[in-house]
Amino acid sequence: MGLIHALGALQRRALTKKELAMDAINVEQKVMGESVGSQDQVSAAYGGFNKIRFNMDESISVDPVILSVEKLHLLESSVMLF
Repeated sequence: MGLIHALGALQRRALTKKELAMDAINVEQKVMGESVGSQDQVSAAYGGFNKIRFNMDESISVDPVILSVEKLHLLESSVMLF
């Protein structure tokens, strides 16, 4: 993802989050031939806490999840990272 962003900057192109995600997916799945999902690339490109939908037409919809401060603290206190 960082390399794609850097290459865009060298071309003086400001990539959108969607372009960055789609380029990363293309490189990993088509260019490198890896059989992997797309959620990591989308999550990394958009950042934050989002609802990601992978649609039947191969488009991707990303909507931020808005939480109150209280709900955010409750979520953070319940999450474990392994």
